[in-house]
Amino acid sequence: MLSRALSNQAGGPVRASASESRGVVRVVTRIGDENVELAATGIALTRSGVILTNNHVIAGGTSISVTETGKDGAHPATVLGYDIEADVALLQVTGVSNLEPAVVGSSSDLAIGEAVVAVGDAGGVGGPPVAAKGAVIGLDQTITAQNEVDGTSETLTGLVETSVSVVSGDSGGPLLDAAGQVVAIDTAGSSGLRVESAGTVGFAIPISSALDIASEIRSGRSAIEVHIGPSALLGAGVIADAPVSGAMVASVFAGTPVARVGIKAGDIIVSLGGVAVESSEALNTSIARYGPGAEVVIRWVDPAGTTHSATARLVPGPPL
Repeated sequence: MLSRALSNQAGGPVRASASESRGVVRVVTRIGDENVELAATGIALTRSGVILTNNHVIAGGTSISVTETGKDGAHPATVLGYDIEADVALLQVTGVSNLEPAVVGSSSDLAIGEAVVAVGDAGGVGGPPVAAKGAVIGLDQTITAQNEVDGTSETLTGLVETSVSVVSGDSGGPLLDAAGQVVAIDTAGSSGLRVESAGTVGFAIPISSALDIASEIRSGRSAIEVHIGPSALLGAGVIADAPVSGAMVASVFAGTPVARVGIKAGDIIVSLGGVAVESSEALNTSIARYGPGAEVVIRWVDPAGTTHSATARLVPGPPL
């Protein structure tokens, strides 16, 4: 299990009260065959197990499970959809019918200086949720955050900045206002999805933005930014932040679409499905537009500078 010790948080971390814990669930994602598990947090939207969380919480997961607050036993969950660029994902838990949904408020009325409470599985260690108090110190913020697990980075916009330090395990948990209503989703801080900043800060996605994405997913009407349903696999491991225009291939998994068309380590993927690929993050965003079975044209450049093109059929894979 990957976890990190609970760091100091503004107001001092304490066990969350029953009202603060309402709708809070623990999300555990298993990555591949490496016996690696990542623990984070989710927010129950319905009694039947629709869960809102961060996309980086479930990305790459070969299996996902959810545990209700105050109860034993984990339930399997499937990914209904996600938005990579907004860092939002929606899950459906199997075998539950009586979850206590969170009380959702409005993020449009948030103001600088307003008191807030972040609730989550701080440190990824399990047990009762932890609450940490702070205040809103910024609105409509843009940050570049780095995932400490795989080294990839992403730019997030429109965020709420708080004086609460969001640590590994808090991701996907609720940011509550003084009335105990969810006004945002904790997403990045001093660890986990890390940002370079001075002092103790955390960032959260306004709940209105997250619910708009959740509504798109539940409607089944896929948009460019939102992936709905099973994910597709290309089969290339790429180098995060490589100093090239394109996605530089670090490894190719046997039997996968890229292996079948002849892509090798050291090649640079420059377009997918006719859309230019300018980075490793852009490649993931492009793949997320497709589902398993889709046929896409891949263009790549080998180390000698020769450009190649081939059509690949995508196969089922973990969420991106």
